[in-house]
Amino acid sequence: MHVALCQFNPVVGAIFQNANKMKEFASLAFSQGAELIIFPELAICGYPPKDLLFREELHQQIKLALDELSRISPLPIILGAPVRCQKQAGQALWNAAVLCHEGKVEIVARKQLLPNYDVFDERRYFEPGKKSDGSNLLNFNGITFGFCICEDAWNDHLSGLQRKYDVDPVVDLVEQGAEVIINMSASPFFVNKPEVREKLFSDVAKYHQRPLMMVGQVGANDQLVFDGHSMLIDAQGHILARLNLFEEGLLLAEVNSKTSVAVLSPEISTPLPQKISLMSSAIILGIKDYVEKCRAPGILLGLSGGIDSAVVAALAVRALGANRVTGVRMPSQYSSEHSLVDAQDLAHNLGIRLLDIPIETAVEASRATLTSSMRDCVPFDLDIADQNLQARMRSLMLMALSNGSHNLVLSTGNKSELAMGYATLYGDMSGALAPLGDVYKTDVWNIARFLNQSGVCIPENSITKIPSAELKANQCDQDTLPPYDLLDQVLYQYIDGDQEVSEIAQNTSLSLDVIKRIIRSVNANDYKRKQAAIILMVSERVFGDGRRWPVAKRFDPFA
Repeated sequence: MHVALCQFNPVVGAIFQNANKMKEFASLAFSQGAELIIFPELAICGYPPKDLLFREELHQQIKLALDELSRISPLPIILGAPVRCQKQAGQALWNAAVLCHEGKVEIVARKQLLPNYDVFDERRYFEPGKKSDGSNLLNFNGITFGFCICEDAWNDHLSGLQRKYDVDPVVDLVEQGAEVIINMSASPFFVNKPEVREKLFSDVAKYHQRPLMMVGQVGANDQLVFDGHSMLIDAQGHILARLNLFEEGLLLAEVNSKTSVAVLSPEISTPLPQKISLMSSAIILGIKDYVEKCRAPGILLGLSGGIDSAVVAALAVRALGANRVTGVRMPSQYSSEHSLVDAQDLAHNLGIRLLDIPIETAVEASRATLTSSMRDCVPFDLDIADQNLQARMRSLMLMALSNGSHNLVLSTGNKSELAMGYATLYGDMSGALAPLGDVYKTDVWNIARFLNQSGVCIPENSITKIPSAELKANQCDQDTLPPYDLLDQVLYQYIDGDQEVSEIAQNTSLSLDVIKRIIRSVNANDYKRKQAAIILMVSERVFGDGRRWPVAKRFDPFA
């Protein structure tokens, strides 16, 4: 039989829009000879729906949409949906797979392993499926398919990952007679996730000697980016096909038995892209989906002439097109001539609109207004206050433009700055979305060079010059921070790797005193990050839902 996997980009909460789009994909798959089409986890409502799951209106719309799909779809559809579990105790919902066919909606499978770590909190909403609830098997056209949902396949003992559960749903499926394993996923992206995912699913297929079909959600929803990565793997663990990452698409396969599968389309499985290419693609998709799903006409961002704003602008143009991106130069008395030229050259290279709004007059007026109050505040760090005044004045201008144009403001800060608090709250941290907030400074430079491989868009001077906030005379970042190549090593080990201080000291050339200063600065600035723009996740430990530290705390790892 012919089975289609649909790598699908839903809009969270847009139930009828998602259902209509599924119907269109079902019609396309039917025209290509498919007898069954499978969509990802929670495809009808989008993942993650969060507390929308507590709204009765959402479930009423889902019921109507599923009933309609069961009547009008040209072929049977299996898709992910939240389903009432009718239990006397526990959560009211299953994270389920349902079959829509011939006017009926039937539960096919219930998710058994509910992740409750990192960015996940599924136990807040769902009840885990158990063997007593159903088999998670479906016999269709003489073939027994075993269905598992995302995390259900991530407890494999061969993968080398930490085992978080005492059961393995895939083992249960095989023992119950599954001939082909189907995994329906909404699996968030981080830079080495595709490689980890391929090894995991290849190992599962090979160990159980069963073909495995994985269909994944693609697109971005708030902080999370989904790469899709739908695959067909044979019973020997060979990856026969992979859909393009970060794009919607159909994978059509022929399934004959538990040992025989073949690709009908696409016929070629391309190699996985490298880290910086993956990171860039994820951010481009993240910007595009955030802006379009929020129904904004475009974006605004401040162009300083520096590397961060240049990279954000270049990625935004690839996401939205030059006509939907507006850059704003906001020079103060400390803005260098070369920075103004670099911003101008960037705008010209990208073909975007560039506005000029000098802020010095407004800054001087604010300084004058604050002068007497500053004298009465003892102690008072006049230097820091004056630097932040300029950054906040720029934010004031950008937000006013946003109000008038309905364009969203992109924050341009990177992960290194956010980690150290080297950013101004209500200043350069302001905005709707922070595309580089999970990208360390050293990788910002790598992305810039990668983007320039297809034609210079970012001025070379923006890449090579010494980084500076240009908020006071002769300022550079390394007046306050260690060199970024060393700083990022410490930050990565402490934040992403959760390594002990003694390990970090052994792995870097920085003194213990400098390492202490870095880590204490990270811990002291959670209050800023709590109020930052939404950060697109591209690492294993993103600020926000991925790193939930208390703000009011007195934790000191050196005490």
